[in-house]
Amino acid sequence: MSANGNNVEVVFEVTREMATDAREGRGPSLLIVDTYRWREHCGPNYDNDLGYRTVEEYATWRKRCPVESCRLILTNQGVLTADIEDRIKRSIDTEISVAFEDARNAPFPEPETAALRVYA
Repeated sequence: MSANGNNVEVVFEVTREMATDAREGRGPSLLIVDTYRWREHCGPNYDNDLGYRTVEEYATWRKRCPVESCRLILTNQGVLTADIEDRIKRSIDTEISVAFEDARNAPFPEPETAALRVYA
């Protein structure tokens, strides 16, 4: 089954249906959700200057951002208030800061373990 990966509500509904099917013994399912990447394959930067897509294409897909669409839906429904959104953002910032601090404080791996669990 496939679904619009940029529509959070559609993905939720299809996933719920598939989970119900699995729980009721109707077997496994495969869900394909397509979305669009507007940043580099790896890294935090935009790569629109590389020429494989137009500015117009990028702008069209950017307007379909699933996170922003979900935020607007929840805000319009009164579920997401400015206070809740602020708490969520602070929580995310804290989680990221803790992860970076843990990474900075973690010991470097031993050189002899560099190839462990690497499959190519």
